[in-house]
Amino acid sequence: MTGRERMLAALAHAPVDRLPVWMMRQAGRYLPGYQALRRKHSFMELVGSVDLSAEISMEPVHALDVDAAIVFHDILIPYEMMGCRVDFVDGQGPIIDPPVRTMQDVERLAPPSFDEQIVVVRTLARLREQCADERAVIGFAGAPFTLATYGIEGAMSKTRSHLGAMLADRREVVRALLDRVAPVLAGYLIQQSRHADLLQLFESHADILSHDDYADLALPALRTVVRQVRAACPETPLILFGRGLHTIFDLIADLDLTAYSLDADVRFDAAALALARAGTRPVLQGNFPPEQLLADPAEVAKRCAAFLKERAAELGAADGATLPAGWIVNLGHGVLPQTTPAAAKAFVETVHGFRQG
Repeated sequence: MTGRERMLAALAHAPVDRLPVWMMRQAGRYLPGYQALRRKHSFMELVGSVDLSAEISMEPVHALDVDAAIVFHDILIPYEMMGCRVDFVDGQGPIIDPPVRTMQDVERLAPPSFDEQIVVVRTLARLREQCADERAVIGFAGAPFTLATYGIEGAMSKTRSHLGAMLADRREVVRALLDRVAPVLAGYLIQQSRHADLLQLFESHADILSHDDYADLALPALRTVVRQVRAACPETPLILFGRGLHTIFDLIADLDLTAYSLDADVRFDAAALALARAGTRPVLQGNFPPEQLLADPAEVAKRCAAFLKERAAELGAADGATLPAGWIVNLGHGVLPQTTPAAAKAFVETVHGFRQG
């Protein structure tokens, strides 16, 4: 099987010849090719160039033999398309100017028009050409609440104090922002589906809200995105990743998602049971702890092998006769910048070589 066939088979619960694997943030900061380009270009120059973005996207494919190429881009780019200034400052992270904290700020966001000429779509077309049928190509976007959180804070924030204040006394502004960005994100993903084999939504801040607040605020906007994407491209697999996703399985199990990408502290058997109770036959993605890639390659291989046996057992494939179906191996979050390419390669090679017998 090719990597593309392997990924799509896992997403369809079909048998695979070896477990498919890719890593969130696999294209970027820990790789020497990216570092060389970053010394010459700003981050926005990299994501704004089809040539540079495609080169960065393909580096882990060539270096690590992962089964999929995820486009090198950023979840905040839709804000730029809606009229905000988006920048990435070394040592500070992303900046959104002006932030979105009043109803007037929300109304100022202009819904963009999407076509084949936007950079991310052109880059995905390039990746489809370069990957051919050998690797899957992945497009992505942030989920509405995650995008709203960044827009409200205007920058990286550990306390998320502006969001907290708005949830307390300007809740209607948060809801209006979610309603404004949801159809934008849906259109953004639909356009990417022209060349992507699958799409992933990043709900990186799912753990901020209580269960009830997520149901009241974040879920309706997320449902809008999923429904619109499904209506436009019903055959394109859609994966949802989120920190704390396991706390809202009962809310998201009926969203017509293809797969759920889990953070590192979630057991697969518990996740599968919770989703099955809600009426979903889950495909799971994850969830090797990314900090374990900071060990030397031999130790990474050892830890990965133990992880694979444990997760396979949780999926009911402990006898070694077959590989577990419906599993894409990935990390519990993104690759850490201190990771060495050798350690990342050891992880991928261990996954590809996994046999339980």
